[in-house]
This record gives sequence, C-alpha cells and structure tokens, in this order.
Amino acid sequence: IFKEIVNQNIHGKGDKLDIYYIHENTAKARVFSLTSKAAIIAGDTLNANPTDVEMVKNKFDMDLRKEKNAFFKKGEETLSFLNESASNESTDILASLDVLNKLIKSDESRLVKVYFLSDMVESMTQNGRRDFHITPPRDKSQAESWAKEDFTILQQRLDLEKFTNLHINIALPFEPTTTRKENNPAIINYWETLFSLLGVEENIEEL
Repeated sequence: IFKEIVNQNIHGKGDKLDIYYIHENTAKARVFSLTSKAAIIAGDTLNANPTDVEMVKNKFDMDLRKEKNAFFKKGEETLSFLNESASNESTDILASLDVLNKLIKSDESRLVKVYFLSDMVESMTQNGRRDFHITPPRDKSQAESWAKEDFTILQQRLDLEKFTNLHINIALPFEPTTTRKENNPAIINYWETLFSLLGVEENIEEL
C-alpha cells in the first residue's frame, strides 16, 4: 500500500511525504520527511521546438521516477522498523490530530492527505484518556457517545475550519475472516463519528 500512496500523491516539485510512528509520544515521532524536487521549468519549454519539449518532459519523468524510487526505499525501511522502546507500550492516535492541526495552520493552501496504517486501537492509560485494549466501546451507541465526548475537548484546541481540507484514509491490518474480538467494529464506529464531527472526509478499508 505504501507504493500506491506514493504513486497517488507525489507528482512533482513541492509534493511532500512525512511518516510518523504512532506510539506514546506521537507528537514527536516524525521519522521520515521527503519533498519532491522534480519539475519542468517554464523557461525550458518556452519557444522550444516539439523535440526539445519532449526531451524536457522525458527528463522530468525520469527525475520523478528516481525520486519515487527513493521514497519507496526509504519509506519501506522506515515502516519495517520494529519499535522496541518503552514508547510502544501506548498508542496515542488522538495526538496525530494535534500534529495535523499544526501542519495545516502552517500552510492553509496545502492539500493534506493522511493515511493511518493502524488497527486504530487507542491505548492511553492517563486519566481522561481512552484505552481500547482495556475498555473498548461495547457497541456502536457507546462508541458514538465517547466520540462526541472527546470531540467537545478536541474542538477547544483544534482549528476545525482548517480540518475540512483534510482527507483521511485508514488501512486496517485485518483479513475479512478476522474475529470481532480482534477487529472490533465499535472502535471504527468511534473514529468514523469523531472524524465526521471534525468535518473530515475519511475512507476506511482493510488490507
């Protein structure tokens, strides 16, 4: 799926890809950041004959392919890393919303697409936080209720007007035959409700 993400979103100069690990300290967990530099300079094609224009385009295509290959290699190395530190004992998915809030406020014109490669099991033990490993929502109704409770807190610190520019994709690591205990649909109901309240467009699929 990572290769698909790169191909769909890296088209030339300025397109950027960041990767964050989701764990106890998600806000400080950026481990990968690359920006495309491949571009067709207007002066290279201005008043150029068709042959020269074709050469410029071919060079751009080659530069972009090289960049994408670099993205693939580095990204796959990053995603295959096994976190054995103490930070992996918790999963702070909600912290990613603060990361996104900071990102979209830094450049309001930027189209931001987010891909969660995660089971989306929030697991924070502090007071007032959710730990779906210990206490998952029992059904859709409770999941929606919890999401609404958390939204009232989040809306106080997030710039919700900017969140409408976000597109969120969730890739769940489950097979269609996975049991309800492992892939609790109420957890996804929680995130669907929360993202909807935030005004975010989301797409959820199973790998």
